[in-house]
Amino acid sequence: MYSEKLNQEYNRLLKYTAKQAAQVAIKSDNSFRRAYLQMTTMKGIAQHRALLTVARDILAAAWAMWRNGEFYNPEIDRKVKA
Repeated sequence: MYSEKLNQEYNRLLKYTAKQAAQVAIKSDNSFRRAYLQMTTMKGIAQHRALLTVARDILAAAWAMWRNGEFYNPEIDRKVKA
């Protein structure tokens, strides 16, 4: 059975690293920052929860790139929005 909540056996180093990556990502102009600002300002989500959501998004993007053997391409975000 799948649970979206973490139990006490999660990888703390991975969570810390993902949160640090999210902190850096929301300081520059990119889709992660836009998503963070939308969550905190428009939807009223708490900042720490929005940060964790951005961290999950970063991990999902990294997983997809690794799985497909691709490099990061910031132009993909621009093509999707156009």
